[in-house]
Amino acid sequence: MNLTIGSASYNETAKARFKKESMSLLRKVVKILGLEKGTYDLRYNVAGIACSGDATLHTDNVYVGFNLDICDWVLVRTCNGHKNHRNHGQNQQYSFAKLAKEGAAGLAVFITRVLELHATHQRIVFET
Repeated sequence: MNLTIGSASYNETAKARFKKESMSLLRKVVKILGLEKGTYDLRYNVAGIACSGDATLHTDNVYVGFNLDICDWVLVRTCNGHKNHRNHGQNQQYSFAKLAKEGAAGLAVFITRVLELHATHQRIVFET
């Protein structure tokens, strides 16, 4: 997966590839986490021509999202239901460098850690 910031801007081919690869990655995370159908949403917001689009995994207790536009990390945040996108947990960041190295399995472990630490009111430091 090409995780280069800005690589999909004004490039429909790269944008389509990012959509396919990012959604594939999130489907692998869903499988690793053992999420049952109907307990999560997988979404892709196409956005405009200058953007890569946003890939999102949203469950009742965690929100995961990323794009190739500005930040070189995956946002992981606890939430309170599918309608809650903010104001619940602190933003946690899983770097693209770790994602490239560890793939879906590494991201799934990080998500699990975020959920466990949230339950005990602890915070993770940025994962590089």
